Amino acid sequence: MKKIIFFILILLVSVSLVGCTNVKSRNPEESKIYGDDRAAVTSLVENFGKQLQKVSLLAPEDRVEENMQENYGDCVSPELLQKWGTDPQNAPGRLTLSPWPDRIEIQTIEKLTEQSYEVKGDVIEITSIETVKGGVAAKRPITLTVYKTGKRWLIDNVTLGAYEEANTVVYRNTQYGFSFSLPQGWKDYSIVTDDWGGWATKGSQKVIETGPIIIRHPQWTSENPRQDIPIMVFTLRQWDALQQDEFHIGPAPIGPTELGRNAKYVFALPARYNYAFPKGYEEVEKILESNPLQTEELVGSTSNPDQTGSSENDYSKEKIQNLLASKNEASKIIWSPDDTQVVYIEEDNLDNGLNKAHLWKVGEANSTFVRDVSPTTYGFTWAPDSKHFLISEKLGEGSINSIVAAASLAEEEYEIKSISTPVWSPDGLSLAYAYEQHNYGESWGSLEVYTLGEKKSEYIWKAKDIIYKVSYWDKEGTIGYTEIYEGKETQKTTQNIKPSIAGVHLGDTKDQVRKALGNDYEETPPSGEMGHFPERVYRWTYDEDYNIFIGENSGKVLEIMATSPKAETNLGVKIGDTADKVFETYRPKYIEPESIHGGKLYGIFKVEGAAALSFGFDMPDGQSQFFADIDPNTKVRTIWLTYPAQMDDSF
Repeated sequence: MKKIIFFILILLVSVSLVGCTNVKSRNPEESKIYGDDRAAVTSLVENFGKQLQKVSLLAPEDRVEENMQENYGDCVSPELLQKWGTDPQNAPGRLTLSPWPDRIEIQTIEKLTEQSYEVKGDVIEITSIETVKGGVAAKRPITLTVYKTGKRWLIDNVTLGAYEEANTVVYRNTQYGFSFSLPQGWKDYSIVTDDWGGWATKGSQKVIETGPIIIRHPQWTSENPRQDIPIMVFTLRQWDALQQDEFHIGPAPIGPTELGRNAKYVFALPARYNYAFPKGYEEVEKILESNPLQTEELVGSTSNPDQTGSSENDYSKEKIQNLLASKNEASKIIWSPDDTQVVYIEEDNLDNGLNKAHLWKVGEANSTFVRDVSPTTYGFTWAPDSKHFLISEKLGEGSINSIVAAASLAEEEYEIKSISTPVWSPDGLSLAYAYEQHNYGESWGSLEVYTLGEKKSEYIWKAKDIIYKVSYWDKEGTIGYTEIYEGKETQKTTQNIKPSIAGVHLGDTKDQVRKALGNDYEETPPSGEMGHFPERVYRWTYDEDYNIFIGENSGKVLEIMATSPKAETNLGVKIGDTADKVFETYRPKYIEPESIHGGKLYGIFKVEGAAALSFGFDMPDGQSQFFADIDPNTKVRTIWLTYPAQMDDSF
């Protein structure tokens, strides 16, 4: 999807002569009520509110800092200015050409200490309509902390809330320039990004366009999904190409329905978006009937060079984007999240039949060649921190994915083979993905995580006859995925965690074991037989009844067995706990699988890391626990963390 955000500062026609001066309230009654300090705080916040429209947050970084210093410098602490300079998207200011912030209306002032106050209010935004007729286009809650230094009052902290309207919640997207009004019941909505694919109607069937936004109801869960509101975002060129039938989207005989447009983008509703009639689809239909999407013009969207301040040698994002848009051979144009660099494909007609991937950085006159890529390349995916990007090329029914460092263009040695495009972790250091492999007629699906710099990935789940598809990885560390078994799709979530006993995990090194359990152990060296392990092992036996099995070649923990009264799992179950506590803790999160030998394995749980966690109970003589349910009062006698294959089983 071609995303365009302009770093062009608009010269505001209206220039206020009122700065952030620390003067006392001009209202004597207010001074009497609140005292001199409160009057000064009120004046400071109100004058700060008048400066907001003068600071364009979408201007180039150096201009943003300069304008913040000029307009906010008299009323904001140097520390807060510095923070905003490095993170302007979380600073107050002007995000769009219209509406714009007009003022701050104060609701409450609370004294925190003799030298500080907390001020709560609303940032009031208006358009040209409100300047004539009055009223409010939108408002946004704001909380400010004000402190006194010497004789001056300064704003030391600012927290901005979500946009609000009278009886609605407003999602405002400043990247593309639109807002979407929702009922109050959607107040804690979430935004999910997904992909739409466009296939050429003639010739190659490769995906030629991608990219959309999904508004998700706050009550949506993987177990009880509700109707989403999907909004497709097209550039004007893409929309025109779709109308000319140059490509199509999905199998539906009709195309998307236009919801609105601004000078750069068209916003549309997918065809048959609610074909499954999930819970809440009627409410979404009513929302869409109320014309909820309103477009806004982005700051810098004008094409007049005198207004944008661009020059022939100023290689801003806007200029690079326009140059790429004019090149018919440029495709898969994907900007980094910080909008400082763009990666794209340049189609090549040379004899080798390969295309070329390029990286172009803002401020540079030319792009840099990355490497040759196949004509069936799906596209690129940036890490959230903009330090790496993924090149995804077609491989059979899936893809092979190369990780490239943006600064050096060096590639990770490890290449990810996956069913679909891997998903980045929020910190940009790991990727979650799904893979399917066939061994001697058997199909095994896996959900894996690769961490940058490692030699291989690690399993979260691995199962026979199950296919996984990763959909997201949120800031709380939750990985959302779809599990497909016998044609049935189930939405699930997991965490990238490793189960443990006494702080020891499968895959730990010898040093990590010593750190967790100490150096007081007896080592049994590898024998000539591997037993049920994939390699010969060392056995470390601790006096407190821990047996740790470590691979001779890998140097990694392959199995942990514990009978110590101090032994405790990562979820807090210990030796001596009842079966009731085990099941209350583990059954809501994990399954007790079916054995390949037949029957359910009671007390054995399929856990993260494609591992098995087995609880041994103090069973009556002659009674096996694994094929019969267990008395809730029975006590845990052993805890065993291993891999299914090492248990002579497979699940």
